[in-house]
Amino acid sequence: MKRRFSYILICVVIGIVVGYVTGYHLSLKGVGLLFILLFLYNVLFDRNETMVVGVLFVLLGSFVYGNVMLSTTIFKNAEVVPEVIGSITQQLRSQRGFVEYEFNLEYVMGGEGQVAINEKALLRLTQPMGQASYYQPGDWIKLSHIKVKNTLDGESLQGYDFYLKGRGYQSIIETNGNQTMKLQSQDWNLRQTSDKMKKSVEYYFDDLLAEKNSRLIKSIIFGNQGYLSREELDLFSKAGTAHIIAVSGLHVGLFVLLIQETLRILGMGRNQTLLITAIIILFYGYLVNFPVSIIRASSMYYLYLLAYFLRRRYDSINMLCLVAVILLIINPLQLFSISFQLSFVATLSILLLYKPICDRLGSLPKKVKQLMAITLAAQIGTIPIIAYHFQQVSVVSLLTNIAIVPILAPLLIVALCGFAISFISFGLSQLIAYSVNGLLSYIFWIMEGANQIPFSSLSTGAIDIFVILCYYLILTAIRLNLRRKEIS
Repeated sequence: MKRRFSYILICVVIGIVVGYVTGYHLSLKGVGLLFILLFLYNVLFDRNETMVVGVLFVLLGSFVYGNVMLSTTIFKNAEVVPEVIGSITQQLRSQRGFVEYEFNLEYVMGGEGQVAINEKALLRLTQPMGQASYYQPGDWIKLSHIKVKNTLDGESLQGYDFYLKGRGYQSIIETNGNQTMKLQSQDWNLRQTSDKMKKSVEYYFDDLLAEKNSRLIKSIIFGNQGYLSREELDLFSKAGTAHIIAVSGLHVGLFVLLIQETLRILGMGRNQTLLITAIIILFYGYLVNFPVSIIRASSMYYLYLLAYFLRRRYDSINMLCLVAVILLIINPLQLFSISFQLSFVATLSILLLYKPICDRLGSLPKKVKQLMAITLAAQIGTIPIIAYHFQQVSVVSLLTNIAIVPILAPLLIVALCGFAISFISFGLSQLIAYSVNGLLSYIFWIMEGANQIPFSSLSTGAIDIFVILCYYLILTAIRLNLRRKEIS
């Protein structure tokens, strides 16, 4: 089989879906027994090994899904916990009246004394005051009078709770900010360093750019839509350009281009450039907390590096499927995440449809043709997913992407150079900020203009899963037919 990992991915996905639909979860012993029976069946009756491998990965998909869903929290059936000790991993969000942290529970205090555990929880501190507002990654704190707001277990998880379960959280706990006490801080850790760097970038743009432009450039660099208002998010969503303000493969591609061009100008060799780029991408992923799109894009880059240095052929589609298989085995709930679906389906669509679309765009300028082909390929692949989750699709996305995507690389170069120069000459960085303001204002102008076009986005209503399956079956048939014509 030419692309084994595509076959394995399909089997794993089927196993996860079967576990999700039926609610039946295989035990490890059950998987082992079925594997032995399949092996004996293959040996005794000399059957096709491909079928046996496929069934095995279906069973594996069902098993890993059940294993995650059956995992439970130590707080099950508890409403109030007297005291816990743990460490802050990162701050998630801060709003008036509360702060949320990713919290790693280490010890629970009870009637039997101190019990050691290792469990991730979402910690919400209400009425944060004093030092509670300044907890940093790596801080060890003691919490008292904790309310268990939700235990993320069982088959009935929906919406945000299901999302949190997929992120590895076992519970949502809450206490008053005054019921916390810092025990110790780490002298140094990478998360604190990355947070300080992130805050320095934020302060620089807040000082020198218009308020809404500052929010936009921070969203583009860090891929965090939380900087933007609801109205601004709607602008990008309806114009089909929300991917530029959410961490995606586009960000990795832009940073790779920026880093490699900079190192090339500095006279760096190809091998050194590839390795330095890999290190910087790893740090950027850490800075934005490794969303699935960054894991996908960076993993494919590292696999490309491995193939390059080993002088082996690199098959993008096969490697994409390998990354998907690994991520789903580690955390099968990602299959139901919109970020996972959009990231992998958009990339697969570009890999499969880019060339046939590009070949049919006639005598357009090369750069315009390439950009149109990439945008159309991604749109064709992701329209059903967008319609299913958001119940609307953008009609003007092709035009807005052609108008905006080409300026993203220059925008990032100028913005980050301005930040770096601010440590040497703040006056010069102010001059650079004027051009950054202009480029960001241009993006908003395009967004606002696109949204004023009648029927710029269409409401689809609720989409049935069967319709989506039919769409992808038809799309697959069309692609196979084009492939046969290319071969002949």
